[in-house]
Amino acid sequence: MGRRQDAALTLLVAVPMALLVVLVRPPIRVQTVALGVTAVLVLEGASLLVRSAVRNYWERSLVQGVAVVSVGVLAAVGVFVEGELLVAVLSGLVTYLAVLAVVVSLDRRTTRRDNS
Repeated sequence: MGRRQDAALTLLVAVPMALLVVLVRPPIRVQTVALGVTAVLVLEGASLLVRSAVRNYWERSLVQGVAVVSVGVLAAVGVFVEGELLVAVLSGLVTYLAVLAVVVSLDRRTTRRDNS
């Protein structure tokens, strides 16, 4: 899966999650946002250690489907049990999109330099 598909899949779950945050109106605390941000940064950092294995695993459509369903389950728990979970998950999804944007931007800068 390429970065464009990663972004599309992330947006597929982030947009409904954002709508749920608006509808449920959970408390938005710095600690909750920091939890989501930190979780994604730690997972992304750890995945760099085994990059090719993660890439091969993530290419499987079953894994992608399970990931989307898992976010759906977290959303349901967030709606019916603990609304702050929605904030943490949304923070993580937005962080992932930001990391992806930085990586794409750096790749473009490197490509431009190499072509100069």
